[in-house]
Amino acid sequence: MQTQPLDDTGDLEQTLLPLDFLKQASERLKCVAHPHRLRIIEILLSGEYTVDTIARLCALTQPATSGHLRLMESKGLLRCERRGRTVYYSVAEPRLAGVLDCIRENYQQD
Repeated sequence: MQTQPLDDTGDLEQTLLPLDFLKQASERLKCVAHPHRLRIIEILLSGEYTVDTIARLCALTQPATSGHLRLMESKGLLRCERRGRTVYYSVAEPRLAGVLDCIRENYQQD
C-alpha cells in the first residue's frame, strides 16, 4: 500500500465515509459481535423461525433469546411477523450473509 504525503490528502478526504454513517455501522457491528447473536443470524439466514425454535437451536432460554432478537430488530437487522398467535423472525439485512461468509472464510475448521 502506497502512502500519501501528509499535505496531499484532499482526494482521500473526498472518499472517506461520513462519521455519522460510521457511527451507525459501528452500532450495528457491536450488536452482532456476540456469539449467540451470530448463531441466531446463521439460523435465520436459512429461513424464518419462532423464538422457541431459535432458543432450542442456540441452547438458550426463551427470555434470553427474545432479548437478543429484540436488540437485533431494533437495529434493523431482523424483522418479525405475527401470524395468529405465533411470531416469526427473519433477516431484514441481507448483507448479514456476507458477515457470516467472512467469519467462515477466516475461521474455517481444519
